[in-house]
This record gives sequence, C-alpha cells and structure tokens, in this order.
Amino acid sequence: MHVSGKPLVLYNVWDAGGAKALEDTGSVAIATGSLSMAAAHGYADGQFMPSDLVLPIAGRLVASVSCPVDAGADGSFVPDLSDHALIAEICDRATIPVNVMMSDTLGSVAQVAALGVARASYGPFPFFRAMEAFAQAYRDALVS
Repeated sequence: MHVSGKPLVLYNVWDAGGAKALEDTGSVAIATGSLSMAAAHGYADGQFMPSDLVLPIAGRLVASVSCPVDAGADGSFVPDLSDHALIAEICDRATIPVNVMMSDTLGSVAQVAALGVARASYGPFPFFRAMEAFAQAYRDALVS
C-alpha cells in the first residue's frame, strides 16, 4: 500500500460512521488519530483517553469496514515539515516508506507524490474541519 511516488492517502476518522463513509467513497485503508478520537470523546489527546474507552471504539470502527484499519500512528511525523527539497531528500535517502502529515502549507497530494512520499495522512485536520462545519451549521440555524 505504501508506494513511493503514489502515496496512500489517509483521512483520519474518529468513529465507525466516519470509517464507513470513507470506505463507501473507495478508500483502501482507514486510519485513526489519537487527537481526533480523544477530542471527539472529551479528552485533550490520546494519551489521556482510557484504554477501556479506546478499545471498544476501535473495535466498532474495525468491525464497520472491510478494508485495513490503522489505529494510531506507526511512524513519526516532523511537525510543520513543508520544505519540498528536504522532503525529497528524505525520500531519496530513506530505506522505508516516508509519511507526511498534510497541511495547508505542504501543498497537494500530487505535489508530495512527486517528491517520493509513500503515505499522506491528514491527521486531526478532518476532525477540526468537521467540528467547525457542525458549529457553523448550528450558528446558521440560530439565524434562520
């Protein structure tokens, strides 16, 4: 799944509904992230979320889809890494697939693919966007 130049795109989910929605759009793999899963349940980040809460949620998520699920990061990310030359150099030198955390400053998946990236994760950003859209819909309902 992790092919240099043709990255696996992971839009992290925080519940079974999100996992099913992604699978229904054709996603070949589902990923979760500690921050989005924790925030969806009132915790600051994953290390503060009790395992007796995490495990049933992850279990429901896995049971809801037929594609592979990655529950948690299996690599490291350098925060705010957006220097394309540096990413290309890392990809050229690395003996394992290179992951990047997508951000507004990084560019598009096509741009990081051209650098040799094998996995493009969106981390907690889908959660942040979903919560903002939810809050905006409520604000809109108040004035309609």
